[in-house]
Amino acid sequence: MIHICIISAIIYTTKVSLNGPKYIIRDGNINVMCSSDEKPIFSTANFYINGQLYTSVRNYRSLCYSARKTCPVNSLTCYCSQDGKQYGLRIHAPKRNKTMTVSCAMQFVQKEQTFSKEDSFIVEIHDPPILKIEKPVTCNVSALVTVTCNATGNIGSFGDWIHSYGGKLIRTVQGKKSNNTSTIYIDNCDFEDIGEYTCNAWNRFGNETYRSKVTTRLRVYGPPKVLWIKSTEKHENPTIFSVSFYSPEIPTSVQWTQDFTSVDNFTGVVVRVLENNITFDMHGKPSVHIGHVTSLTVHKRSTSVYKVMLKNELGEYSHLFQIQAGRIYLNRFENAEHVSIYYAAPASVYNVSPYSATRLDYDEPINIPHAARSAQQRDNKESERGEREDDIETSHYIEIE
Repeated sequence: MIHICIISAIIYTTKVSLNGPKYIIRDGNINVMCSSDEKPIFSTANFYINGQLYTSVRNYRSLCYSARKTCPVNSLTCYCSQDGKQYGLRIHAPKRNKTMTVSCAMQFVQKEQTFSKEDSFIVEIHDPPILKIEKPVTCNVSALVTVTCNATGNIGSFGDWIHSYGGKLIRTVQGKKSNNTSTIYIDNCDFEDIGEYTCNAWNRFGNETYRSKVTTRLRVYGPPKVLWIKSTEKHENPTIFSVSFYSPEIPTSVQWTQDFTSVDNFTGVVVRVLENNITFDMHGKPSVHIGHVTSLTVHKRSTSVYKVMLKNELGEYSHLFQIQAGRIYLNRFENAEHVSIYYAAPASVYNVSPYSATRLDYDEPINIPHAARSAQQRDNKESERGEREDDIETSHYIEIE
């Protein structure tokens, strides 16, 4: 007699699927999604990292919890679908491992039997390029300066350098690439080259791109840069000679002379140095900088030669103004002198830019809005007295290239 035993086997057709990126930046985060075609017991999904329980995500009364904390609505920290079949989680990558195994497990009941289903995948952990750069970089006007960016670790490629000033893009600069370095060369350093330079590099693994950047600041030292020269004359009012200049980083002195003698020895003249915003082009883009205007007010229009000298450790700039027979001469070539003299580079440079003058009416930079209001009040008083004669104001202006 032959006995035949039939053993019925339970086949669990429920599926669990875990999806997420296969690459992650070291010390970064990835978002994974675990889903099933049935609702698990207790509406819960368990997440594991390298075989160790990382956390559990549960859907309870239409709210999502992770480690017994409520996940904020629309948060990527954790996610639960309304039907209880999908669970998402943000996972932080270990700092030392090169890989990590992410797993998701859910429990189900079928024909009074409890069983588990899980899915997993391996995530590769990569380092973005590690960039180093000299901080800060300095140069003297007309000198050659180089800025080099060094990369270590896995590097795919360098991008163009970004030159910016005050948060505004000035230009992109293509660096010369050699092995794991990118270098930019500025042949004739000038004030238009000041600002921030950002080196960019990246590497790529699969469909993921990891970028790094590092920024340094270029400081430029040189003689005072003069932007414009101006004289203003009004009928029966004082004559005013003005010079706008820019001289960052280095202390600059301002000296005025009358007939080649310091104006301190004369009466009827007033020297002022004011801080103000100036604009000049940086590689074709206008940029605003903090500059200064110095002025000499002459109350007597007698025949004299006036000279302004702007001087710092790297050089000086001088310009002549002339009053002859009641007329003002401000001619660039024939009746005026403007000379820039360059000195040798100093042994050290300064990080601040205090300004001194032969004679200042204020110990600190003047508050420009306040000064403007004071001037307006004076103008209003003059208008009330009927002393203003704007229609006969004459100005002479030279813009320095």
